[in-house]
Amino acid sequence: MARLPARSARIVGLALWASAAFLGGLAMAASTGLVPVAVELRTTLAAVLGGVAVVDALIGFWFFRSSLDS
Repeated sequence: MARLPARSARIVGLALWASAAFLGGLAMAASTGLVPVAVELRTTLAAVLGGVAVVDALIGFWFFRSSLDS
């Protein structure tokens, strides 16, 4: 598989970190009630969004780290 150029991998990593920050903020907003969601679903929605945010951050870290190896 062809590797991305270092600059492109860095941009992808930063975009994924931005996405993780946004999803983390959305998870916090859902858990505190700022986002209108049924009370029964708040915890589940916040957990799912938080989990996706963590995965985004880890994949972003991988892309950023791979850009330093090039």
